Amino acid sequence: MAKNKNEAPDQAPESEVLVSHTRRRLEELVVPTFSIKNVLEGQSVFIKILQKLETKPQLDPKTGIVLMDGDTPKTITVARVIDIDTGLSGEMVCPFMLVKGLENFRGDYVGECFEMVKGQKKGRTNEWFVYRIEE
Repeated sequence: MAKNKNEAPDQAPESEVLVSHTRRRLEELVVPTFSIKNVLEGQSVFIKILQKLETKPQLDPKTGIVLMDGDTPKTITVARVIDIDTGLSGEMVCPFMLVKGLENFRGDYVGECFEMVKGQKKGRTNEWFVYRIEE
């Protein structure tokens, strides 16, 4: 409560709280992520690409602040994909080898299916071998 009459109250009484909306929420809209972090060396991931690759700012997972490389924002490349094995869809951070492969892909890669095989660790990242496959 306020200490004297001239100060604003710390919290409005329940009867005075303004409601910003009176509509019932039906569902939360989220874009699920599709992670390939836990894929083991030699394991395959089978995906279908639903949308063109998109470059986004890379955010710090704890703070949500854009990560910087000097004065330049760091970026990641993402794709909306379906895991062919499970049918789950989500936004996947694309490994460099997938990005390079799709940049050189003949024709439109949207709607195409790919097998990604995790290779050996090279420096800080793993190699990925990417193959176009039938659906």
